Amino acid sequence: MNKAFYMLRQFALTICFVALPLSAIAADYDLVIINGRVMDPETNLDGIRNVGIKEGRIAVITEDQIVGMEAIDATGLVVAPGFIDGHQHCVEPYAYRLMVRDGRTAIMDLEIGAFGDKLDEWYKRREGNSPINYGVAVAHEFARAAVLDGFKDWKYLYTPDAFYSRISDGWAKTRPSLEQGNEILKIMDEGLRQGGDRNWFNTRLHARRRVSSGNLRASETFRPVWPPDLHSFPPYARQRCRRSERYPGNARQCGGVGYPGHCGAFQ
Repeated sequence: MNKAFYMLRQFALTICFVALPLSAIAADYDLVIINGRVMDPETNLDGIRNVGIKEGRIAVITEDQIVGMEAIDATGLVVAPGFIDGHQHCVEPYAYRLMVRDGRTAIMDLEIGAFGDKLDEWYKRREGNSPINYGVAVAHEFARAAVLDGFKDWKYLYTPDAFYSRISDGWAKTRPSLEQGNEILKIMDEGLRQGGDRNWFNTRLHARRRVSSGNLRASETFRPVWPPDLHSFPPYARQRCRRSERYPGNARQCGGVGYPGHCGAFQ
C-alpha cells in the first residue's frame, strides 16, 4: 500500500473518532423542545419559546436557538407544566396513562380521601408503582363510618370504599357524642400523621346538624403542627352554600388553604 495513502487514511479515521465527542459536547442539553407555545401560569408567560432540559430538570426557557442530544419539534403545540388534579377519585395504575395523556402529572383525591388509620398503607401500595405524583386527603366521612357504623371492611382504603361504607347510614345521620366526636378526630389526626395531605370535611353534614359545632371547630383547627384542613363539597342548596362561606376564612386563619369542591353548587 502506498505509504502516503496509508497515512492519509489513518488521519481521516482519527478525525472521525475525534469528531464524535466534539458533536456531543456541542449539545448543551439532554433534550430540547423547540418552537412550542410555552404557557406558565406562575409567571404569566405565553409565547413561542425553546426549552432546554438537562439531567431531568428544565435548565432554560429561551427565544434563542439551543441544541440538545435529542430534540422535539413542538410547532403548533402547547408546552406547559404538568397539571395538578385535586379532584380525582381513581388513583389506580390503569388510570395513570389516561391522566398523563391529559397533561396531568399529579392526581390527588382531596374530596373524600382515605381512612385515617390506613393512610400509610394507601401510600405504600403506590410507592414505586406510579409514573405520576399522587396524594390523598384524610376522609372525615370514613372516620365517621368507622366510629358510628363500626365499618371495618377496608378494601381500597379510600373513596371507592364508599360503595360499601355507605350501606349503613349512621355516618350521615348520627350526631356523635363527645366521646365519639373525639374518636373521629383522633382517626383524622392519625391520618395527618401518616401523610394525609389535608382533611376533607363534608359541610353538608353540618348543615343538616349531624355534626356539632365543637366537632366542626376542632376539625378546622386541629393542631398547630398540621396545616389545617380544607373542607370541600359545599352543600347543594343555596342557603346551605351561604353557611359554608365561613370555611375558607377559618382555614385562612389557621394558616391553611381553602379548597372548595363541586363549585357548581354555588350557581
